[in-house]
Order: sequence, then C-alpha cells, then structure tokens
Amino acid sequence: MSASWPADVDLLDQIGTWLYQQRWFPGTTGETVRLVANIDLSAYSAKPGANPEDGLDPVWISIIQVGEAFIAVPLVYTDEKPDFGVIKELDGAYVVDGPYSPAFLRAWLRKAFENGTLSPIEPELADSALESLLAEAERAFVLTGEQSNTSVRFGGDFACVLKFLRVLHPGTHPEVEVTKALAKGGWKHVPKPIAYLSEHVAVSGLAGEVVLGFAGQAVEEARDGFELFVEMATAGTDPTQLAHELGKVTAGLHENMAQAFGESEASGPDALKERLHVNLSAAAAEVPFLRDGEITEALASKIDEIGDLQTLPPHIRIHGDYHLGQVLLGKEGWVILDFEGEPLRPLEERRVPDLALRDVAGMLRSFDYAAAKGGGSDEWLKNARDAFIAGYTADGGFGPIESELVRVLEIEKAAYEAVYEYRMRPDWIWIPSNALARLAV
Repeated sequence: MSASWPADVDLLDQIGTWLYQQRWFPGTTGETVRLVANIDLSAYSAKPGANPEDGLDPVWISIIQVGEAFIAVPLVYTDEKPDFGVIKELDGAYVVDGPYSPAFLRAWLRKAFENGTLSPIEPELADSALESLLAEAERAFVLTGEQSNTSVRFGGDFACVLKFLRVLHPGTHPEVEVTKALAKGGWKHVPKPIAYLSEHVAVSGLAGEVVLGFAGQAVEEARDGFELFVEMATAGTDPTQLAHELGKVTAGLHENMAQAFGESEASGPDALKERLHVNLSAAAAEVPFLRDGEITEALASKIDEIGDLQTLPPHIRIHGDYHLGQVLLGKEGWVILDFEGEPLRPLEERRVPDLALRDVAGMLRSFDYAAAKGGGSDEWLKNARDAFIAGYTADGGFGPIESELVRVLEIEKAAYEAVYEYRMRPDWIWIPSNALARLAV
C-alpha cells in the first residue's frame, strides 16, 4: 500500500531542522523560511511494469524561500524505509530526501521525457535512454562531497551524473545552455547532455521557466582534477604534462565558447579597473589582514597600472568558476564540468561575457591550493603554473598585456578566496594571504 501525506501536518515543521543541517542550505537560524510551491511528480513514479492500479507514494519538489533565495527540496513520503536519505519518521511512514529514492528518480526521468528534454542532443535516442535509466534507478547512488547541489550517478548504456539544483533562478540556465551548445558543436571535452528538467513556476520572485536539474554523460575512469594534483604535489611528481594538457584543453574551451556565443568588445581598462577596486575594497572591509596592513595599497597600485593599457582582449562567454575541482581526467583526456557558475548569483549575471583570462587566473589560483594542500614545493607550483600557461598559449607564453591582466585577475580571485576562507575555513586563509603578499610585490 502507498503512504498518504497527513493533511494536517505542516511540512516545514517536519523538515526544518534537517534543512539547516544541509551544506547547500543558505539560511541561518532565525531567518524566515516559507514553503511557496510544490511540484507534484507522483503520477510518474511507478516501477517499470507495475500495475497501474497500485497506489503511488507522494513524490514532489518543494520550493522553499529563505531570505531572497529559492531552494528546491525533492521529497518522497513512503511506508517503505530506505537504507539512506531518511529525513524523519512520521505516522508510521518516512519523509525521504528525493535524490536517495528510486521513485523520485523515475518520476524526474519520466517528466523530462514528457517535456522533450531527455537526450536533447540526440532526441531519436530518448526512448532508449528512458528505458535504460529507469532500469538503473534502483542502483543509482548519491555522490558525496557536493555543496550547492546534490548529484546522483546512473550506470548502464546512458551512464550519467544527474545534478539536482538546489538554488533556483528563472531564465536560461548556463549549465544547460553552454553544455548543449558545445556538445552540439562536437567538442568532446564537456559531458554530453543526457537530460534536463525545467518547469514553469508562478511564484513572486521566481516567475518563469526554472531548470531543476541536469544530467551529463559520465566520464569513464575519471579522476578529480584537484585530488589528482594534490596527490602529485604530495609525492613530488612532475605536474608539467598534465598541466600542459589542461592548458591546451582550456584554450579549446575558450575557442569553442567564442564560436558558439560570439565575441564582444571589451568595455575598456577603466571599467575593469573599477570592478577590481570594488572587489578588493569589499574584501579589505571584511578580512583583517587586508584591512589593517599596507598590502591593500600595494595591490590597489597594481590594479591602477592596467589603466595604461589602451585595449583589452574581446569578451566571450567563460566558465566563470574555473578551478581544478571543475575538471576530470578520464581515459580520453580532460573533461570540463559545472558551467552553472556561482549558484547565488542571478543567471543573467553568470551569462555576461568576460575576459577569458579570468578563467586562466582561477585555474592558476587552484594550482596554488593544490600545492598548499599537498605540501608541494615552490618549484612544483611554478612548474605546474608555467606548464598550464604554455599549454594555453600553444607554448608561446603570455605577452606583456596578458601577463599584466592575469596578475590583476589573480588579485581579484585571491581577494575573493580570502573572504571565503575568513568566513568558512579560517585555517586555510594563509593560502590566499600568501598569494596576495606575492602579488603585491
């Protein structure tokens, strides 16, 4: 028999404590939290071949507003206790986090199929994809380590990683937009889109088409880029070959982004300088070592020097949150993931073209983190950075303009890191602190 949600029970009363314990939840204790909508997927959740007269457990996505953010919370209410994902026992049944439930996974897949967003690159394979993924739903499992989203790994002929978006925004989602465009263009260094699900939401502040999740083809024999370079730093293994290959793939990313979305003229050095000063000042207002020392003046002077540039490279669509944790090394080389951008920023801001070198600066900062965590030497770090730049520039190296721009973009990134570490991981703040000291000279 199926469970029925008790009509007189308030959902937030049941899951509120659990919500505040989730790493992806942006709220703080005492902040107003409201349930603003439910998307019912119960009718899509049956097991393949099940009797249509059998009852179905409630399966749905709750949209919860916390402050100005809107959060997606997939949920299932069932009288069969699962091994994982139980949020709370209620009236002899269980409230379950949706990504852990095969019933919810089946419902999500069937709804995507109905919407025409299953196998979007090869729509002729949608029927086969649905059959395969439904059969794999019982064996699919949640991946660990996520922060802003929750991901589920499917096996089978259409092996993929399905990422459930937790923070929602209306409009064109860059994860879907960019990955579809690059995959359609035949570029092999992004996961081929397997599915995505979007629904129209009519909620004040979230009105319009909203993407709820995205599935990209799984990377075979994948190694996480950050973990790999940390291991190499720890062992003192030469990083140059892999860093050079990653630089080359990154150049390919920017070439393909420019082809897919076009180029636009840069707004000029003054506009860039103003942005950099604003971000540095914001960091200095919060982080003590920037606020109290002379280092901020030295960094500001470095930013002022870009005012002497007459022109900047054109702007293109970029990754926007590019670091070693966003790349995988598979058996066919590097694959770039997660074009979502920073989840708390509006989608339109994440889609604004920028300097491609901003991605380069982000990756160079990530090598710094890998060296720090792995105990790599200064020589190891220099070799990794130099090899990445060589790969990116086809072994030509950066000219004076590019070198100056990368330097100030690294200042911007390291200042952002300093704020993050000060708030979240104070024991790590020495990493961006040392970088800013080096960049100030």
